[in-house]
Amino acid sequence: MTAETTSKSAQLPDGYTMRAPTWDDQPAAAALVIACEVDEYGETDETPQTLADYWRPMSLESDARIVLDASGKIVGYADQASYRHQVRLPGWVSVHEGDRGRGIGSFLTQWAEERGRRRLSDAPDGAKVRIQLGCAAGNQEAIDLLTDHGYAHERSFQRMVIDFGGPPPEPAWPDGIQVRVYQKGPDDRATWLAVEEAFDDHWGNARSSFEDWSRIFERGSFDPSLWFLAMAGDEIAGASLCSMRDDMAWVGSLSVRRPWPRNGLPVSLLHHSFGESSRRGQRKAGLSVDSDSLTGAPRVYERAGMHADQHTVVYAKVLRDGAELSTETLDY
Repeated sequence: MTAETTSKSAQLPDGYTMRAPTWDDQPAAAALVIACEVDEYGETDETPQTLADYWRPMSLESDARIVLDASGKIVGYADQASYRHQVRLPGWVSVHEGDRGRGIGSFLTQWAEERGRRRLSDAPDGAKVRIQLGCAAGNQEAIDLLTDHGYAHERSFQRMVIDFGGPPPEPAWPDGIQVRVYQKGPDDRATWLAVEEAFDDHWGNARSSFEDWSRIFERGSFDPSLWFLAMAGDEIAGASLCSMRDDMAWVGSLSVRRPWPRNGLPVSLLHHSFGESSRRGQRKAGLSVDSDSLTGAPRVYERAGMHADQHTVVYAKVLRDGAELSTETLDY
């Protein structure tokens, strides 16, 4: 154990060790994360591919840790990734059900916080920086752990899904809007700008660089034929950027820019995405949404036929106070 991970307040129990993962550990780490998700939620939309995609932009040596028991089995996982976000630092902690209650979760939570503190210099001078960790809304054990470490409830999110059961509704496009498939290369920067502008209206958003955003192209799940652009002439009015997760289509990003009326366009984009997913043999579609979305997104998704089936709470801890640079309210 290095000085980096040693703490007076939390220690690994005897027989357990922690180290940075390697790509050889990816299958076992993914199996752990998936098992923990199933334990918390009853099912999961995570797959080995989604975790592999999540790892690709990371420096595993500095951004992630695994805990192993005496037999060498991975029983704990944490990450605190060093890309995209600079003022809100999302992390992840998972501990195998049979190894909980021994201090492993506390140890990994503390490691994630220490990793976040070492990233403070990446944030703009004078900006407020917080670390965020989440769990299922009903996971009182995890909530108690976070509050014991000084975290406070910040936001709630929900997974919304639609089971097709038949052909999804046909989209009803607003006047002047036509949809087309994204073209890798020519559409890259225009799509990045359109999505970033639209997400200015989302709580917690802080704009990313094109370099950070374009790392999505490295994902094994990236499929440009599942990215749909709603065009108003030559301008992107909205976008639905989807991928496949086993038998579920996943809407990773749905956005509509301010200059275009929102009524009808988000639902039409969703229905178009659902239709293409159904034609490809998917039986349902899902997405994640802020329960208290500043734009009322859950109600829009309900109008598209979706319903919430999983609830997640996000707890946060301020690592450095200062000016709030991410979106908190809307000014229109």
